[in-house]
Amino acid sequence: MSKMVTFRWTLLIVVFIYMSHVGCQAQKPDKKREGRNPGKMSSFQFRSVRVNQVWEKAQRMGKKGKELEMLKADLLKHDERVSHLKKIERDGGDTTGEQSEKLHKKLTEIMKKHNIIPGENPNKPYVPTKDRPFTDKRLNDLWRKTLDAEHFDEKEVNIMKQQLKIHQEKVDQYQALVDGLYGKKDDGPNSVHGSKKDNLSDDEKKLFKAKELDLKLHHKKLNKDFQLLAVKTMPEEERGGFKEPRIINFWKEAKQSNFTEEELSSLKEELLHFEAKLFKYDKIQEEAMKAEHDYQKKKLSGVKADPKKHNTLKEKAKEFGTTIKKYFNEVKDKISSRKLNHSEL
Repeated sequence: MSKMVTFRWTLLIVVFIYMSHVGCQAQKPDKKREGRNPGKMSSFQFRSVRVNQVWEKAQRMGKKGKELEMLKADLLKHDERVSHLKKIERDGGDTTGEQSEKLHKKLTEIMKKHNIIPGENPNKPYVPTKDRPFTDKRLNDLWRKTLDAEHFDEKEVNIMKQQLKIHQEKVDQYQALVDGLYGKKDDGPNSVHGSKKDNLSDDEKKLFKAKELDLKLHHKKLNKDFQLLAVKTMPEEERGGFKEPRIINFWKEAKQSNFTEEELSSLKEELLHFEAKLFKYDKIQEEAMKAEHDYQKKKLSGVKADPKKHNTLKEKAKEFGTTIKKYFNEVKDKISSRKLNHSEL
């Protein structure tokens, strides 16, 4: 009898310990769920990097409660649209980039709606002028070239104007995200400008580095888009069949030098090969940055990550960049020497 009682007590104690353990585990916070708490900062709340940056910018601005929830609802819908567009692009759609441009504009509207970037003053409607219709100096330069270009008709000028406005919106978005990460120089000690990155903890530095990579990728895309716009303002005969602004400049200089027709033809072939190498170099650079971004993202998420891929791509980009720089200087010297000879004649 005593053995039976002892066994029952032992069983009860075991059950009690087990239930206590389960209870403790249930009370432990779920780190994944904590990451989706709208009141806390998180590095990858949304699938879209850009949408995630807007979300974090709003949190840094001190938006809370209902205001933050309303923003989150708008961003979730936009995030779905971005994911849908990526699928369309993977399937070969949106070749003109029209849908992508509409999404950029929509995100700007969301940021203005929630006062993340300033909206337009209804008392001062935006009226483009010939001199300074944009806040970006480079876009104003392109606008002046567009108006002065003889190869544009009225319809093409209006199309170019719209494309420049869309690019200005992208620049504004980028600048807002830069300010969100670094803070403005007059934001005080809470900004990175005031506190310096040295004061960040190791985890904060990792997160900061991942966000910097996001911005670098964004900036690289902006520069690519600007170059395409810049080339459009040039007459076809001035471009010489080239698409890369630096190569076009080489070609323009070469035509003004004392090369023979045969030499120009040979140089053109050489420049076409160089242009292809420049495009390849841009692609390798972008791949290296994306690989490093993915690596940092996995590390922040606690996933085991191998740095070999992004290190290999980074080294490849560095080596390719050295070759490009060497060849760039050789072409520059070749054209400059012929210009010198021309001036001596």
